[in-house]
Amino acid sequence: MAKDTVPPPPDFPADGLWGAQGIAAFLFGSAGARETRRVYCLARHSKLPFFRVGGKLCLRRSAIHGWGKSPEETAKAAETVADNGATAGPPEGKDKNAGKSEA
Repeated sequence: MAKDTVPPPPDFPADGLWGAQGIAAFLFGSAGARETRRVYCLARHSKLPFFRVGGKLCLRRSAIHGWGKSPEETAKAAETVADNGATAGPPEGKDKNAGKSEA
């Protein structure tokens, strides 16, 4: 059996993506050589919330949905939108140009 055709184990998560090609297809819409290399690069630099099973890269779809956002950032963004009806700009009372001299 070829290395890329090894099936996932029976207890693999239902929302799991198996292998760099599967992850590339999910993230980039294509599992070509370029996209697969991109997945390996992202994994190498710890930019993906991946795990390994027998040396194979794996990723949960549910981990991607909250990817890059901490619970604090998510809560703060939701609070800001609820309070202001829009995304936050500079804090109140703070002018973004404060401290700059006019010439």
